Amino acid sequence: MFDLKSDFLSSGEPFEVKMRGDDIADIMYTSGTTGRPKGVMMNHRQTLRMFSEWCDLADLRQGDRYMIVNPFFHMFGYKAGLIASMIRGATVLPIPVLDVDVVLELVEREKVTMLPGPPTLYQSLLNSSSAHDLSSLRAAVTGSADIPVDLIRRIKNELPFETIMTGYGLSEGGTATASRSGDTFEQIATTVGKPCEASRSA
Repeated sequence: MFDLKSDFLSSGEPFEVKMRGDDIADIMYTSGTTGRPKGVMMNHRQTLRMFSEWCDLADLRQGDRYMIVNPFFHMFGYKAGLIASMIRGATVLPIPVLDVDVVLELVEREKVTMLPGPPTLYQSLLNSSSAHDLSSLRAAVTGSADIPVDLIRRIKNELPFETIMTGYGLSEGGTATASRSGDTFEQIATTVGKPCEASRSA
């Protein structure tokens, strides 16, 4: 019988397994909103292709400091969060429970540059009377709910974000559509953008 502690941890040898791009990387379960939940198998190549494109569209860069407020059991927190950060070489700053006061404090202290989240997160930042320094914030990604055009306008005009992306994704294929640099406030708020290249070839 394999004893993890004595056989693996004490061996001093790195654990290596040869992988191919078409090997299954993980099985994510759907929410079951349109039927019974099902396990979705995604391979390594598919994951890297899709979330490399997501990094480009979301403006995630090497050296970014990425505050992840989305849960890791969800495609957004796991793949557009952890995996995307590993693809780009970004620092991960996870928040276990969304608390705006904690977010404000960490943005200032950790110089957060990337902050995706639901529209309510940005509304809370705009409504905050805090004197925290948010000048490090550069890239925002939102979605998963109706977004008023005025909210996108205020995020761009009243917060330091240079880019704002919205999109649509699903467990079966990751990010399917996303807005593009140069889209208007109306396009970002009222559409889910254009089809992603990786989703077309998945």
